Amino acid sequence: MVSLSCKCVLSFVTYFLLVDKISCNSIGSDSIAIDGLIVEERDRFTLYKINLVDVPKGVCAEDIKVDLIGSQFAHVTTGVSGIEWKVKLHQTIPPELQQHPFTQGLVFSRTDGRLLESSGGYKNSFLREFDYKTSETLRIAYLEQGVFAEGITQIIDPKTLRKIVMMLTYKNGLVLFFDYETFKLIRTVELDYVGFGVCSNYDIHLKPEELPEFVKEQKVWLSTGEGILYQVDIPLDIETGPMKLINPQTILYNSEPLMYVNDMEYKHISNTIVANVWPTNTLVEIDIETCEVKRVYNFDEILKGEIPSKIDALNGIAIDPENPNKAYLTGKYFEHIYAVMLDDSNCVLPETHKTVISY
Repeated sequence: MVSLSCKCVLSFVTYFLLVDKISCNSIGSDSIAIDGLIVEERDRFTLYKINLVDVPKGVCAEDIKVDLIGSQFAHVTTGVSGIEWKVKLHQTIPPELQQHPFTQGLVFSRTDGRLLESSGGYKNSFLREFDYKTSETLRIAYLEQGVFAEGITQIIDPKTLRKIVMMLTYKNGLVLFFDYETFKLIRTVELDYVGFGVCSNYDIHLKPEELPEFVKEQKVWLSTGEGILYQVDIPLDIETGPMKLINPQTILYNSEPLMYVNDMEYKHISNTIVANVWPTNTLVEIDIETCEVKRVYNFDEILKGEIPSKIDALNGIAIDPENPNKAYLTGKYFEHIYAVMLDDSNCVLPETHKTVISY
């Protein structure tokens, strides 16, 4: 049973892609032809629309595959002809918003107000640490071209007991490990997965003498957008050991699988995971033992003014290290970070901070 407050209703919004100069000579049974468009309905919202124009003969709806590339582009392929397209979406990112991160992950790194943030994109992904009160970027590490950053979390290397920033990638099949102190990439692991969100039970209040015991109980959870929560088998030596996904559990909301669970944060006080559901402004709180959604928080009213032309949705949750019922929320190209209460009030606090990437 899911306990909801009066405003806690999952609201899945519609997300459209329009692909120019692509047609199909026949329509697959899983797609619908509407006004010259192929419309793919998937999990409560429209994933894409494709114009039926100029596609090579023999290419059908079921042959077309569309991958999202951030908020501006889609990558289109066909299994039959091997032809690829990179196409622009209907909506574009206003120049004034491009100075803000395309946030994929957010987590407090220290108790003095420092946050770690990952920003996605195939050309300009990065990891940064910044002061959320001033938005000043304190450190930044750029990823290689073609690597799309996704969610991040902090872990402890069982061998050296140093703090590591673990970063997912979207469809690169890579997991990246950064040394927190040096901010340098120390290892890249190949893994067959699609990266959405990741979190761990690491607590930034842990003292150095407590780390040897902590690593014995260290846990990391990962989502791939497919309604499954995995645990990550962390190697005993981050720099050399093998890593794999274990213990898959279906994330359930009202007894149905919940797709597209994205950025995640572990909530120590309740042994739950708080996550946003892409592409909505909704957070869910997941019981780790049962993998069932036990609470839902909706912030549509609060954040709707932040997203002109519905560029993108909430993505970035950092639980306050001093108050486990308080969290800081932001999103892709959002101008602000919002402080909210994760309780029955769904209260948004008057405290907001700019997210401009300043150096």
